[in-house]
Amino acid sequence: AGQIQLQFTAPAEHGRGPVTRYEIRHQVPHITSSNAGSAALLGNTYSPSTPGTRETIVLSGLEPGQTFQFVVRAIHSGGAGPYSHGAGGRVRDAAAPTAPAGAFFLSGPATLNVQNGYYRVTQSFVASGTAFVITARNVTLDLGGYTVTYGSGGGLAYGVDCNFLYNSGTTTVMNGAIVQASNTSRSSCHGLDFAGGHDIRITNLSVTTRTADSHGIWIYQTPTGKVRIDHNTVQCLTTTVSNRHYPGLVAIHVEDCTRSAEIDHNTITATPQWGIKVVGSSTNAPYHCWVHHNRFIGTRARVANGYMIGVHKPNMHVFENYISCESRGIHIDGVDNHGHGALVHDNDIFAQDQPNAEFNPHWCHGIKIENPNTTTIYNNSITVMADSTHSEARALDIDVESGGTYNIAGNRINGISNTTGKFGRGIHWTGGSDTGTNNLLLAYNTVRATDQFIYRSWHSQRGALFAGNAFVRDFSKPGNPVFDFEYWDNQNGVAAPGHRIQDSYSAISSLQVDDWDNPGLYDSTREFTFRALVRNNAGDPISGASVLVRDRTGATVLSTTTDGAGVAQGILVGARVSPGPVTDHRGPFSYTVSHAFGTFNGNFGTTTTRRAVLVTLAGGGGSGILDSAGPSIPSGIYATPLSASRAVVRWTASNDASGIAAYLVFIGGQLQAITPTTEAVLSGLTPGASYSVTVQAIDNGGNLSSLSGAVGLTQGSEDRGR
Repeated sequence: AGQIQLQFTAPAEHGRGPVTRYEIRHQVPHITSSNAGSAALLGNTYSPSTPGTRETIVLSGLEPGQTFQFVVRAIHSGGAGPYSHGAGGRVRDAAAPTAPAGAFFLSGPATLNVQNGYYRVTQSFVASGTAFVITARNVTLDLGGYTVTYGSGGGLAYGVDCNFLYNSGTTTVMNGAIVQASNTSRSSCHGLDFAGGHDIRITNLSVTTRTADSHGIWIYQTPTGKVRIDHNTVQCLTTTVSNRHYPGLVAIHVEDCTRSAEIDHNTITATPQWGIKVVGSSTNAPYHCWVHHNRFIGTRARVANGYMIGVHKPNMHVFENYISCESRGIHIDGVDNHGHGALVHDNDIFAQDQPNAEFNPHWCHGIKIENPNTTTIYNNSITVMADSTHSEARALDIDVESGGTYNIAGNRINGISNTTGKFGRGIHWTGGSDTGTNNLLLAYNTVRATDQFIYRSWHSQRGALFAGNAFVRDFSKPGNPVFDFEYWDNQNGVAAPGHRIQDSYSAISSLQVDDWDNPGLYDSTREFTFRALVRNNAGDPISGASVLVRDRTGATVLSTTTDGAGVAQGILVGARVSPGPVTDHRGPFSYTVSHAFGTFNGNFGTTTTRRAVLVTLAGGGGSGILDSAGPSIPSGIYATPLSASRAVVRWTASNDASGIAAYLVFIGGQLQAITPTTEAVLSGLTPGASYSVTVQAIDNGGNLSSLSGAVGLTQGSEDRGR
């Protein structure tokens, strides 16, 4: 009781000397690099094992049932190493409690009407109607590990029915199975039906429903306290949803809480529409909700908008969930249900939606963003598959017509198809804000697709910035189909400035736009970073040197001065793409660097990739060369699991005359991540699998280093769910 187990690989010295102990910190809020040092310190020293071996540390004395975030860092003889990436875990509860003195024992259906009452079921039984009705506050219903079947007589019936116990008391249901009878014909017979309530705890249950519109766990009517739903298994076996808009069908539904909700470590094995759906409006925005460490396995959507996680309230935090099913992944909805301010990270998503009665053929989303005003999405692994019965795979589907701020960074985005005529798209982008401001940033993502990296459609007066992404074509589709870096489909024919693709890392030219459908007024720029390093003939940096860059027409496109490190840089437009497609290159470019030390004039050609020049000013003149030498090879690679499907990789920085722009991280020779730092978090790994990890550096001139030496990475067994 009150324990949690941490597992990680014992680190090597990394130039700091042997590891003497570990420092472990914890807190309830999510731990980041900026707040790790202020988290609570656990007192033990935790002696380390041999570098490269598996560490297993059991932490005791923590609050039972609480979910914490943990970080670890090694203390070496020569100083402290960095903190690990934050990893979450729920502290183990005690075993099923002994029934207290005065407990009520139940062997059949009952009304629980004693305040502060503890009720223990003593045998499995079948109820013709509702099994339990809770009418008193602060009640605990302990099923004692038994199975309770409800609704065998037909008619409206629930497993547990609890109504309007607002403002005080905790209602707890735990430890057993609640099953809807197989001969029930009435719809909307939920496993647990909570209308209102205050604090609610539902834990360690197996819930099965069978009839149309019968939810698994249904909490609505604005509970006034904290809701916790954890370590349950839910399956909704019906294939019928009467109205997909409302009420639809949800395995776990929480609506309009006023304080907080945490939904974690649940397993959902069947649902015809939604897995977990959380609803709320701006009037209860202070209500916080965490959805984490849930598993969605083997489910199949039967209606058009079936998603495993629905983010339909402000400020939700969705992380470290595992989704592998014939359904869509995560829906962030800002249209009707105010899914604003979402933070979505470190989720593993494999989505493969099946056609259904409403739409055949169909399309599938890994993550769909639909008009929230603010969204942050990072470190997710998203794979969507289209096969012979699917029309389109849309790994990341962005519909942001209303404007807002969207930061999408460090994700692995895979849109795959194995059938001719069925499209695999990395980013499917509809809209872009006709009015207001739209700040859409996609940075340092890896995008893999069989047909199109970027599909752009519908009316859109605003664009986006794609910065520092890596685009990798997937060749698994037979027949070597036509491939588009970008496809433009402007169905309404309105003006669309398009978007900016900046410093993309790809073997395929970002200028490649082969297909146009009603292109309308379109303009998209391909940009690159120009960087000048200015020094004197002694090799010392020159501060305040003037740097001027002109395009092929002689127009000035950059005018700036060097900083204290002798560096001046800026973003230049290398080319514009417009309907046709027509590519208008802005180069060749010329540059002038001048200071009291002298002046140098240089030239470089047409480019849409990074370009760095090394300039020496001396004796009234100078010299300049383009950086064409690759950086040093990354060293000190260290890879360790964060969970069964996630790992963190760290390394020692490379060196280069023009500086390092980014690093590429490979597993088994396949690109997994791109990052400007010396750390990458990898998601979507297979539990129990072993991998070979390598890293490659990119300098500011766009040159690649050789691959680093490979290091091994072995994932632990699956640790989500019950």
